[in-house]
Amino acid sequence: MKLGKRGIAAAVICLAAAALAVGAVLLLLPRTPEKKFPLWEESLGQKVDSRVSFSFVGIHTGVDYGDTVMDEVEVSLHKGLDGPEAMGGGYLVEYQYEGNWYTVYRPEGETEESYLGEEREVNLVKAVPAGLFQITGTYRIYLTDLGYCEFTIEQPLGSAVSQPPQEESLAQSEETSETW
Repeated sequence: MKLGKRGIAAAVICLAAAALAVGAVLLLLPRTPEKKFPLWEESLGQKVDSRVSFSFVGIHTGVDYGDTVMDEVEVSLHKGLDGPEAMGGGYLVEYQYEGNWYTVYRPEGETEESYLGEEREVNLVKAVPAGLFQITGTYRIYLTDLGYCEFTIEQPLGSAVSQPPQEESLAQSEETSETW
């Protein structure tokens, strides 16, 4: 079969149009970030203790945990005069997508309880999988039965240790955002 100049041009135009159509379809498909996280569940809404608030301290990346490398989220817990003296060790991380919260990380197994004592302010460090904060957006860490500390990731985190922001993030009942 012999193609003339017009036939070749028509074939090239058809191939280009097909490539553009495939590209347009791929652009229109919804791109949810759920495949980028170890977990993707709708947030259940958690219990918040009004006697405590939190400040976001920072994120430490590339922390050696022996057989694995983890990132760490550090928050400062502030408690009122009648605040709790102990807390469960449970925690989870949530990500906000299109106005809804999704749980993106929950550690497996048991976590140790922490004794807070009479201290009014206690720094807490919680390990998360390395690279969890590779998607920009708003996150929050929930400390079981105490509340949330919300923060914003403006660019994917690398391996440097982050510096703390200046503003405070409170428990969910008095939330403000931190930018990272």
